[in-house]
Amino acid sequence: VVPQLFPSVSRGCNPSDGLLDLVLLKGRTCTQLMTFALCLLIGSPQRSRYYERFRVAKATVKFDSPTQIHFDGDSGPVTRCVDLSVLRSAVRIILA
Repeated sequence: VVPQLFPSVSRGCNPSDGLLDLVLLKGRTCTQLMTFALCLLIGSPQRSRYYERFRVAKATVKFDSPTQIHFDGDSGPVTRCVDLSVLRSAVRIILA
């Protein structure tokens, strides 16, 4: 749950739907990323032309040059390609 003070990049994602919410931030310059940040702050990241969201069961992302990838904020390996897929029932969520 994201508090309303903190806008969400992937609003409406559902951990039980079996889909991966893949968000691409396509801005390359500081100005482009600031434009996206403004859209995020007003709660409408989808209004930015530098934002693209996909809901998929699996995806392959290819890069033009070696790129360090990040999974949920953690640094991953430097690669030119990454395969992503959903493992159904791999995580149990307990609400107390």
